[in-house]
Amino acid sequence: MQKGTKKIRHVNTGTGDYYVYDLDEDAFGKRKRLYGKTEAELKEKIEQAEKERELVLASQRPQSKKLSDCVRFYFKSSIGKINASDIKRLLTLFENTVKDSDIDRNIDELTADDIQRFLDKSSEIYHRQSVMELRGHLQKVFELYEQDIDFDSIRINDDAQPTSCIITPSEYEEVIEYCLLDNCTKCGQNERLFLFCLFTGVSFTQAKKLNLEDLDFENKTFKIEKTVYPLSDKACGWLQEQILAGTLNEKPLFINGNNVSPSLQSIQSTVDAITKHLGLPKGLTSKTITKSYIVWRIQNGASAEELTKYFGYKDKFKVQKIYDEYKVRTELFR
Repeated sequence: MQKGTKKIRHVNTGTGDYYVYDLDEDAFGKRKRLYGKTEAELKEKIEQAEKERELVLASQRPQSKKLSDCVRFYFKSSIGKINASDIKRLLTLFENTVKDSDIDRNIDELTADDIQRFLDKSSEIYHRQSVMELRGHLQKVFELYEQDIDFDSIRINDDAQPTSCIITPSEYEEVIEYCLLDNCTKCGQNERLFLFCLFTGVSFTQAKKLNLEDLDFENKTFKIEKTVYPLSDKACGWLQEQILAGTLNEKPLFINGNNVSPSLQSIQSTVDAITKHLGLPKGLTSKTITKSYIVWRIQNGASAEELTKYFGYKDKFKVQKIYDEYKVRTELFR
């Protein structure tokens, strides 16, 4: 008897023969193991456990049929069937796109045309793979709720052009934490340079000019072309760890395995790969990192005057204009 890739196994523990079966993970990520002296006994236990699981899920089914609530219930019912890390990533993707969007209403009222317009809009901001995932899991949500939507008629717009956009503060922090947890092992020096830009808001071109002597850990600053910028405690700690590990060079600070500074194109490819992996917008560029940094800092209490001084702008209206651009994007898209 099989369920997915799992099956009943016959084992000998030294004290006797048993039949064993692993249930799906529960909501806490724990997996219960069932035992039986005979295969028939174990099958009965499996059947009972599955009935209990269905009853628990039925009791947790939301009364609301708002699409975002239906999506959360779908992922809750998928625990053990979809990898936990994938569920976390997909929930973030759906929270950032579906929640409070034009289609976040009663699932009974939605049509294939509504879904098509939503995916077309998403294609202007998100990677094709992310939009494909949106479509695939939306189809399963509608199937779970027995809604007859013809998803075969819904197409992904392959001609959509990438749109540079400012990512949200939560998305910004997600990229930082991903690079830190990954310890920049997947993309090496490109990822380290990218992370430095996220920490500081400077452009790729500026970061490429940085030398080891430009870092001042005592005063928590760094210098690029005679301009001195402050370094956060987190950025200082990370840079010092990298120096101790021998992953950074002296002059310039960021050079790749071929002993040359990474090209802007290769850095952008790294950024695209990371945002694609995380299911985040595809429009993150050197320019929009600076804009996203400004929004991130404002949301964390920094003033327009402080950021104007940080970047050397003539007046605070440029900072305000960037924040207004972000508000327009979020209000129109969400």
